[in-house]
Amino acid sequence: MPTKRANHLYIEKGTNTVQCITRDERQRLGGVDMYMYPNMNLNTTQLLVSDAQKDGIQKLVVGAVIRIDNRFLLLERVDTDFMAGLVELPSGTVDTSESLFSALEREVREETGLMLETIDQYLGSFDYVSGSNKNTRQFNFLIKTLAGDIRLEPTEHQAYHLIETSSKVFHTYNISEETIKVLNTALQHISLSSDY
Repeated sequence: MPTKRANHLYIEKGTNTVQCITRDERQRLGGVDMYMYPNMNLNTTQLLVSDAQKDGIQKLVVGAVIRIDNRFLLLERVDTDFMAGLVELPSGTVDTSESLFSALEREVREETGLMLETIDQYLGSFDYVSGSNKNTRQFNFLIKTLAGDIRLEPTEHQAYHLIETSSKVFHTYNISEETIKVLNTALQHISLSSDY
């Protein structure tokens, strides 16, 4: 078991005691499919998925709120894709038999080239109808990534933006109201946290 450190709680293998730990600690613990924030555990994520199924949701998506130098990382969809030009969170579909957290780690890497370090907070969800006409629920998480270069998947995104929500240009981007609400929820968490 890794040594406890300030601001880094841990997971006890075989239990639902899951707190924020680092990627390295996760690997030392045997690659447990969790390295989350306080009060979030596998049962909680299973409940989110179960509730979505009960609500008639046909497709699950995970979204990542990433802060780099006190700005949010948002991606701009290509002009030839569904919701062309939309500026959105890095996000993507949860594959069959994949957990929300595994999907989040994979999607962050695929969409941005960045490696997920920690998942700090669940920020809520929103629903929409996908390009394949499926009722979709996007679960959003505030995360930290390891330092690295941002690399986009050019068939999905044409640009990335590092934006402060308080800047004048923020409201000139084509950002959905749902994404703005998620970013505001993230700001509330960040203002209460000593980790940001």
